[in-house]
Amino acid sequence: MLIESSRHKWLYYICKGLGDSLSWIDEVFKIEESGFENPKSLRYRFIWPISCFLHDNIILELENFYYVLNGEFMNFDEGRPFTLSEYVRLFFIRRPIICIKDFIMYKVLWFERVDPHIGCPSYPCCDESPMGCIIERGIHDVEWYGHRD
Repeated sequence: MLIESSRHKWLYYICKGLGDSLSWIDEVFKIEESGFENPKSLRYRFIWPISCFLHDNIILELENFYYVLNGEFMNFDEGRPFTLSEYVRLFFIRRPIICIKDFIMYKVLWFERVDPHIGCPSYPCCDESPMGCIIERGIHDVEWYGHRD
């Protein structure tokens, strides 16, 4: 949901228009109603992933950009708003590459996701015991104590 601000109204209207047009596409093709009944249909296999991709990777990013320009998009790790250069580096360069790769692998080619924590000594409780998590601690700093549950 966008909060209209007096600054950068042009970006607000672009985001709102794109969101409305995506809602119109979903209504025209009745994706929610017909797609899940027949998972081999064109609507489910083609239009649904494209619609999700457009919403998650274009429309939401423009909304976030609007909030960064207005100083409302927070970096909660540091307790301050994102600067424009930080946001561009993180969300417009690194993240789209990862999103496009994931979209092709998991939505188009239907690869199965593998949990990156499988090799951790504390798997499946990496959140409860992060000292044994390779993802959190790194391969050289992890405690190799074995599975605890």
